[in-house]
Amino acid sequence: MSFWNKNPSSSKQKIRTETVPIKASPGTINRAPSRLQSEARLASSLPRSKSLGQTSRSSRKDSYSTKLSLPERSTSRKRSPVYQRIESDSSEDEGQESPPVNKRQRLTPAELDDPNRTLPSRKQFSQIDSTLLIHAADIASHKLGYRAAFGDTTLEGAPVCLQYPGSSIAERYELVFKKDSFDPVEEILGVIKDFTDFFLDDGKAEPFVDPDTGIIRRLERARNLGSLEGFKSALIDYNSAVESLRNGEDIATVLDKKHSVSESLVVRIMAQTYDRAVSPKVDLLRKYENGTNEIYGELKSNLVYKILAETKITSKQVFVDLGSGVANVVLQAALQVGCESWGCEIMENACSIAEAQKAEFEARCRLWGLQPGLTRLERGDFMVNEEIRAALQRADVVLVNNEVFTPELNVSLVNLFLDLKEGCKIVSLKSFVPENRKISNYNNNDPSNILDVAKKAYSTKSVSWKDEGGNYYISTKDSTRLQLYGDRS
Repeated sequence: MSFWNKNPSSSKQKIRTETVPIKASPGTINRAPSRLQSEARLASSLPRSKSLGQTSRSSRKDSYSTKLSLPERSTSRKRSPVYQRIESDSSEDEGQESPPVNKRQRLTPAELDDPNRTLPSRKQFSQIDSTLLIHAADIASHKLGYRAAFGDTTLEGAPVCLQYPGSSIAERYELVFKKDSFDPVEEILGVIKDFTDFFLDDGKAEPFVDPDTGIIRRLERARNLGSLEGFKSALIDYNSAVESLRNGEDIATVLDKKHSVSESLVVRIMAQTYDRAVSPKVDLLRKYENGTNEIYGELKSNLVYKILAETKITSKQVFVDLGSGVANVVLQAALQVGCESWGCEIMENACSIAEAQKAEFEARCRLWGLQPGLTRLERGDFMVNEEIRAALQRADVVLVNNEVFTPELNVSLVNLFLDLKEGCKIVSLKSFVPENRKISNYNNNDPSNILDVAKKAYSTKSVSWKDEGGNYYISTKDSTRLQLYGDRS
């Protein structure tokens, strides 16, 4: 915007000038540079990788699978589906302090706090075969074309290990970087922050979150300054502290008091699982046929989290995903809620990837020391699969992404829902009941009349096939609707 208005009619007027004293902001003069400013100026003089100086990095795709067309993707490897990248102070942002890391988040929503759910302590996961895990170094390494994150190409990736709260087995990482790809350095920082937030009380967390000397601050400072030795030193101290806490029963004590998993940790574990088991094979999911019911797509974790909360499903109940793709939603329900979770998928490529992701998911939950609900994945047509039909009779929540299903399949689904128990909730992307439908003598034989539908809205970036928001529907089976109509007529 312009600060001066040029008015030709006033060009001959005498311009009055006035001296105005300017009051300096506190701390901007007669003051030595702050510690953060000194670090920033030192960082600008050090050679380092481009990735270390960026003030923001590419955000991860937050994608989770059910059915619909897979979005276009670049030729680079697909990013993880779920979590918001952890942003901290950059060495190039002089004078801008990052939010204090000791302000710990409490991310467990009350609606998901299930008193009947128990999160097992690490005793039940004392050992895990490291070969069951896909390590970070297996998907991001010097040999796979990544470059050293700290600028020293002679170190061939700088191998390190990361300790988790549920097992003495550590995960192997290489400190490498590639644009628009999995980022080991950022994941390590994210894992440590989620561990600190969820597994430690405030007293035990202090050595990790102290804004000046805490382990997280040391890691962020080393990253910003491009100091490989500083990063490795802080990571060694972190691993040692986690082992000490785990062996001293501190982590088990905290877990015993919890009855739900925070959204941040759910997203973290699902992202790690997807990165390792799905992303390297994601091109296989593009082999679908347009114009049929066999089309692949994804619901993102923020929408899945909201749906599971709104349906109020508990750890003692049953969840079924009809058309489960690579099983992201099935696995998230098992972790987030702790319920028995079923999925059925007809596409062979998606089924194979789903089984690989399930194996990685279960091993990774053990690594974190958490017990998800029982999961079961079925192959084939959910309309005729006997195991799924039996599970549906016990189901409390059913998810079906029917947005591109043919009208014939949607009608068949409504008939299938007749076997559901009373009160079962059906979540869909397209309503099975026309809007403003009223039961009348002309339609009282329509089986969709047993469904009481609530229309919901989802926000932008909640599904993979479009960026804008939209609607979904929660239908509750309620056969008394027909009885009430009969009584009135």
